[in-house]
Amino acid sequence: MDKLRKFYSSWITHLIGFTLAVAPSAIAKVNTVGWKKQTLILGLSVVIFIVFDWVINKWGWIIFYPKYFFRGKWIGKTTYLKNGKPISIEHEIKIEQDCMSIKVIPSESLPNTDERESFVWQTIAMEIKDDKTIEFLYQVDRSKRSKQNTTTYGREVWKVVDYKYKKLFGIPLFPFPSKMRGHFYQCIDGNKPVHEGDVEHVREGI
Repeated sequence: MDKLRKFYSSWITHLIGFTLAVAPSAIAKVNTVGWKKQTLILGLSVVIFIVFDWVINKWGWIIFYPKYFFRGKWIGKTTYLKNGKPISIEHEIKIEQDCMSIKVIPSESLPNTDERESFVWQTIAMEIKDDKTIEFLYQVDRSKRSKQNTTTYGREVWKVVDYKYKKLFGIPLFPFPSKMRGHFYQCIDGNKPVHEGDVEHVREGI
């Protein structure tokens, strides 16, 4: 995320610098009109600044760093061993992202999952290490299938293994991450991992 945060800070710094540069002449002209027009101009200036800030933070950076764009819906498949047998669970995740942060919206296993293996999990911390790596800390609630305290804590490292180009009028423009693979560990209160396995995420909508 450091690269995106620096990009955002740079744009905002330039915007503030531009505002300060034109402010004296703008104020001189504004002072020649009535207070109603002055209030309107000031209000419009604030709105323009807020909109510009939102556009850069939410969307503008994607043009420059498309390989860092993970926002959207992904279908994941988790595989691990239980009693010596492989268990596979499908889940849907939605990633929210802007220049300053990234997180997974609280998600749960898909309806076709065996109830005994179902879960709900949410983000504790998430960070983009580079354009191919995400580290993810989360907690998992398995209370749907157990009366005991079954909250576990996990760590996953995802690696981008494939990209797809976003097309505009049929022209491929931006290479967005489309598939990730990784490994996960889950533990209870710092004990040794109770689950360990592999995960794959495939992006929808590209």
